[in-house]
Amino acid sequence: MKRHGYKRLLIIPGLLPENASPQLMDSVCQRIASFVKDACKEGIDVMVEDYDNPRSPCYNTKTLDQLFAASPELNHVFDTGNYLFCGENVMTALRHFRQRIHHVHLKDRKAQRDNASLPIGTGVMPLKEVVGELVRSGYDGWFTIEHFGAPSQLQYTIQSVSNIRAAFAQNQPMKLIPAPVEYTVRSGSVSSDKMANLHQKVRISTKALLRHLEGRKLADWQLKSAYWLEIGKKGVKIEAADEEGVFYARQTLKMMASLDNSVS
Repeated sequence: MKRHGYKRLLIIPGLLPENASPQLMDSVCQRIASFVKDACKEGIDVMVEDYDNPRSPCYNTKTLDQLFAASPELNHVFDTGNYLFCGENVMTALRHFRQRIHHVHLKDRKAQRDNASLPIGTGVMPLKEVVGELVRSGYDGWFTIEHFGAPSQLQYTIQSVSNIRAAFAQNQPMKLIPAPVEYTVRSGSVSSDKMANLHQKVRISTKALLRHLEGRKLADWQLKSAYWLEIGKKGVKIEAADEEGVFYARQTLKMMASLDNSVS
């Protein structure tokens, strides 16, 4: 590993016998801890993944806690689908192990304890919540995807990538000035070169604008520059109290188009 410059290693312990004794599990933990300690001296980050077999020493939170207690240097590849398989709550496990998560393995399933894989974001795995929790906590590592037994790896991958990108878009703030009070990202996108040709429906109405504020109190000077902006299949909808709000809404459209070559 040192010769090729590898710095990270996933280890997958073998399966334990049925009804393995606590002493055997302790022995496995100690052997792994010894290996991890030696690897750390060489600058190698060693990780284990939650594994979808009840005989695995890495099957669920309980067994992983035992491994991590024996080896403080050991880190975690967080597999969303395998926590589903063992019947645990994915978000609870994520928060429990967050500080040890050095890699994320996205996998979705039709149901808990169901081996059939689905495109990411189409099953019971809470993709948006997982991505949001990781983004907010500062995770900046790798995400990998798996479609075990998929009838078409290509089609599953295309759909998964689209859903994952949408989840990131929903959880990362747009760099807009001034920052919007809130925004919602839905599926679909429009390329920036088509932004100028979108039909704009403008409505100047304080009453209509206040309906969107849902009880929020704004000073008069704030209300003048406030706006509601919606981009949909039929074009752009702008609602504002006066022309100043319309101006700022259109400036926001220009900034959104300049962020990337598409706006979701």
